[in-house]
Amino acid sequence: MKAGQSLPVAGAIAGIVFTLWYFGITFLSPMFNIMFPTPFLSMLVTGLVLTAVYTPLQYFLSRDRVWYMLLLGAGAGWTAAYLLLRLVGIWWPVETWLVGLAVFLAPPASLSVLLLLRSRAKTTIQAAPAAAEQAVEVVVEPKPAEESPATTPPPPQQPLPAAEQGVKQVVEQPSVMQSYAPQLAEPAAPPEKIDSEEFEEYLLEYLDLSKQTEIIPVPASNPDGALFPAIQEKIDIETSRLMVFFKKLQEKGILKIGGIEFKKAVCPRCYSAQSIVSLRCKKCRSANISRQRILQHESCGFLGPEERFYESGRFICPRCGTEVTVASEPEETTAHERLKVHSSLFICYQCDEVNPEPYVSFKCLTCGLDYDYNVLELKTFYRYIVNQDILQKAVEHNKPIKLMSETIRSLGYEVERGVSITGSSSVAYRADLLVKQNGQPKTAVFFIRTDKKDEQLGSVTKIMSMKLDLANIDVLVLSYPELHHEAKKILDLFNIYYVDALYSKDMRTVAALMFRRGGV
Repeated sequence: MKAGQSLPVAGAIAGIVFTLWYFGITFLSPMFNIMFPTPFLSMLVTGLVLTAVYTPLQYFLSRDRVWYMLLLGAGAGWTAAYLLLRLVGIWWPVETWLVGLAVFLAPPASLSVLLLLRSRAKTTIQAAPAAAEQAVEVVVEPKPAEESPATTPPPPQQPLPAAEQGVKQVVEQPSVMQSYAPQLAEPAAPPEKIDSEEFEEYLLEYLDLSKQTEIIPVPASNPDGALFPAIQEKIDIETSRLMVFFKKLQEKGILKIGGIEFKKAVCPRCYSAQSIVSLRCKKCRSANISRQRILQHESCGFLGPEERFYESGRFICPRCGTEVTVASEPEETTAHERLKVHSSLFICYQCDEVNPEPYVSFKCLTCGLDYDYNVLELKTFYRYIVNQDILQKAVEHNKPIKLMSETIRSLGYEVERGVSITGSSSVAYRADLLVKQNGQPKTAVFFIRTDKKDEQLGSVTKIMSMKLDLANIDVLVLSYPELHHEAKKILDLFNIYYVDALYSKDMRTVAALMFRRGGV
């Protein structure tokens, strides 16, 4: 790959190295200062720890990119971390920084040089036989023209052994750097492609407006096995998908489990609750069985099979001749004296086996699997209690991002929420909003919701790394509270446009200001 083609990856490497050194100096070095007596030794250990993380990444990327461009990117990231930490007041002697840099870059640089030497040696070994073979083949049978081995190594005609593939990939593996390909963060259950965050907001608004205090499931004959009537009578959504959102709301404290309402046996393969129950002989598994109840007349104590009591369409006790009635419930009142079901026997007409219990199996009506008690799964359905205080706070908290997405749509753009974005380094990032124009992604919007200084700086550092990796997409930052001075300085340093104190601003004005700035 040419040097110009490695520039985006070098930029991404700069962002990754910057992040490593920023957190290394902020968190690791103070800890090592306590463990080791001198700053030089502390920085030496910090460099060793960071290079252990970075060197595998350098090895992976240097197989199909210009290695020295990657080292330049690493140096640029280290320099940016040094300048920024000096700017925010974290001071270390320059000599210790250089010691850390030397330890950090030495392993990946040595590894890159070794890979380069091995790739050249492999190219030379393969080029000579290829040239000789080509000369012979031209006399006997014309072959397509091939380029000189000095410019492009000939492709392998047979699969290489595993030991040689790593060296071969240095010369011939195509670039793995891909163009931007956004992917929706899909919810975990049904395949309907709806915006999960927008549905969650809709669900919160419905719970708030309907003043639901409890959400109680009821058994149902659908594959999920249950329904939540209070919600599903108003919102068309499958139970499994709804339970995914319940899990999210439970993690946020909006819902809490009020107890187990019931459990259902489901298929161990597809987890469907739709099944039929089969009773078979325990010995031979034949379905040709019958049940024989053993009845007892409570008044006289006679105990015998059901057929002994049945006479001319009535139940008559063989011992005392009294007309009796089989009671299905212990407390049931009847016109005649009671017959109690003492036990039951299951008789197989195939093998003449008699057992007090049959073999019980299930057949799934969704996937057709046959299973029994030993392998079935139990699906638990809970009733949920709604925390009204946290619910109202969540509804208010979601208003800015909802109004922002609606406003951007009203300006004629496409907006997706909770989107996974893949950068030049093949690392995936999550954007709160992705704004598109004519189907092409243009702007990634990130929201900062905390007013704590350390958390703001951490979020800004991550966003800065994303900015370096997302070369073809504008990055905008919107903060609910006002940003701290240090966070603003970092965003200004990397030319990332931001708007803070979002609660006090008009959403349409903010959207127009962002796009006039050049976001889309």
